[in-house]
Amino acid sequence: MMRIGLFILAAATVFSPLCAQTAPEEDVLPQGETGLLILAQAEQRYWSGEGTEIGSWGLADRAHRAFSYIADPAERYLYFARVSLIKGRLMLEMRSRVKARPFFQEAMDMAETSLSYAESSEAYRIRAEAGYEWLYSKRLWRSSKLYDNISEWSRQAVNMDSQNAAAEFAAALIVYRKSRRDKEFLNSLYASLEKLYSRSDIDVITSFRICMLLAEVSKKIRTKTDEAEWLKKAAEILPGYEED
Repeated sequence: MMRIGLFILAAATVFSPLCAQTAPEEDVLPQGETGLLILAQAEQRYWSGEGTEIGSWGLADRAHRAFSYIADPAERYLYFARVSLIKGRLMLEMRSRVKARPFFQEAMDMAETSLSYAESSEAYRIRAEAGYEWLYSKRLWRSSKLYDNISEWSRQAVNMDSQNAAAEFAAALIVYRKSRRDKEFLNSLYASLEKLYSRSDIDVITSFRICMLLAEVSKKIRTKTDEAEWLKKAAEILPGYEED
């Protein structure tokens, strides 16, 4: 059940209008917009399990080249961070924790650089998710001081933009990873995630990841029927997804 395990790795998010579009050639749109479309394609392929890791890696490289032309350094480094994050996840998919780790560190560094130019909810979120992935690759959840940092980054992401559903999900995911044995907490988390899932403004990838986390929580405190229902909803959101 590789894909179920991978949902807990926490994720880059794309805007839903981007997900359904095919990446255009670089000379059709401004480089930043072109890069976002290409990166959205790579991210959707990752979460749905479509295509190959090599193909998605190639898309990430194309996006990085497009982003390198963005004049605004805060925006440029934020997008670089997203590229590094998806590359790390792809490397984990290829079963290499050691090789994935430098990409997660790079994503944290790029997000930090973006924040040095201008604070943004998204930069804090990406920094938190990259830190989460780095910890996962090291299996250091119970002892690493980085946990406190990523918890703070996720809180800052939500505080800066309470409408950032991806940041809210990232914060919930990080807390879940630390407190998942507490049934009272899990019941509260389940209710919060259901509420988040019901919002009309969440993007495709965040909706998918919420369903996957609800399935994981259901496995611990509810029934197999509940778990199967959330997995079914996840597959409806990203039709390419299949339970391995």
